[in-house]
Amino acid sequence: MSSQTTRRLNLRQASVLAVDDNPMSLDLLKQILNGFRIKHLRECSSAEEARKAIDEEPFDLLLIDGEMPAQSGLDLSRYVRSRVDQTNFTTPIMIVTAFTPPTTVREARDNGVNMVVSKPVSPAALLSRIEWIARNDRAFVVADNYSGPDRRFRKAGPPQGVDERRAEALALTSDATREMSQADLDSLFG
Repeated sequence: MSSQTTRRLNLRQASVLAVDDNPMSLDLLKQILNGFRIKHLRECSSAEEARKAIDEEPFDLLLIDGEMPAQSGLDLSRYVRSRVDQTNFTTPIMIVTAFTPPTTVREARDNGVNMVVSKPVSPAALLSRIEWIARNDRAFVVADNYSGPDRRFRKAGPPQGVDERRAEALALTSDATREMSQADLDSLFG
């Protein structure tokens, strides 16, 4: 086991903003986050209230409801990512929503959201996503039409000194002397 998987994630010093227009959902999220021993939790029941909080203080994580009546979680995410000069510009954003079709997930990704989590939220799933964000070393990209975590996932292949798991099969298929002629193929089906 690597040291990364054995180290526990300490969230006691984390500062989290939770935004949800539904009081019961916000309370449930608060209870889950308190269970993670997060001491500094600010709750907002609207995107307007959240904008003020985002402009007032730095946060380590933004948990935003995806469907709020006046302004959606994606609108609020766009607001955060558009404020290059603000302290929360690069803060990880998680959209928490009951509506997660692929189009919504793509739109969230394209608007700089780090993760989309489905409601109803389970503590284990939420902690897993928070850990993934905390331990993942994705660069933050600022471009003309996008600001957010790098959307590319590197495919670097096997570690140095380790053979590709299909190395033997690839060697067989790339050997030109092993090619079958058309007559050989025809004889298999004739």
